[in-house]
Amino acid sequence: MLCMVSNELFDFLKIQEDRGSDYRHSQIEKHPEVHQPLKETAYNFGNVISQFDKDIDQDFLDPFLRIQSCLAPRNDSRQRLSQPYFLITVCKDSIWEESAGYYVQIYADRCYLGGGIHLPGKNALRKIRSEILASAGQWLQIVSGSDFEQLFTKGLCTSRRLKKMPLGYSQRGKVASYIKMSDFFTNEEFPKEVFLNALNNNKIAGFLQATKPLVDFLNRGLEQTISQRAKLDLLSIIGF
Repeated sequence: MLCMVSNELFDFLKIQEDRGSDYRHSQIEKHPEVHQPLKETAYNFGNVISQFDKDIDQDFLDPFLRIQSCLAPRNDSRQRLSQPYFLITVCKDSIWEESAGYYVQIYADRCYLGGGIHLPGKNALRKIRSEILASAGQWLQIVSGSDFEQLFTKGLCTSRRLKKMPLGYSQRGKVASYIKMSDFFTNEEFPKEVFLNALNNNKIAGFLQATKPLVDFLNRGLEQTISQRAKLDLLSIIGF
């Protein structure tokens, strides 16, 4: 049984991290030694997710996988210094800003697992908000249930949240606080040792599978027809 993440990736990121400011000029294309381990790790996650999410084709994974690398520190007035990492996203739609999915973010000493959508496009965000309003009970059951809160210690995360309600939406209702969110995802941290022990593969798979209700809900909203969106937007304007 293969480990979920190759140890070569952790070692490579540790070297880049130790080099400090020198690694800002490092590009993944210049390091062919991690190309294959990174691809294999992506396929490991794609295969696991395809077992419980039938929208992901196990026999044809390439369209569903996206691999990103951040090897340059971001150190300006808006962003703190960032450690180097790899990000693998498994998503059913090639337009990543328009589809929820699953991800693993790999650092030198830890990984983050999650599900949902991070930084959706403007139109995608509008669709999600409409779906939350239209299916408020189901949404609350997913993100406020005891199982969700027990498994996802940080709850539903967001990297951006409005201080005021967006224009056209009512302040009333149990889901008003969620309408202020601008992205919707889980984000749990695990030490690298979890991913280097194949005996933990089922635990990792179970965690990702637990995010599927959130992923399905978001994707259902993102797939709404134009006529459905028009009706739901009207409901939001009148304060549903």
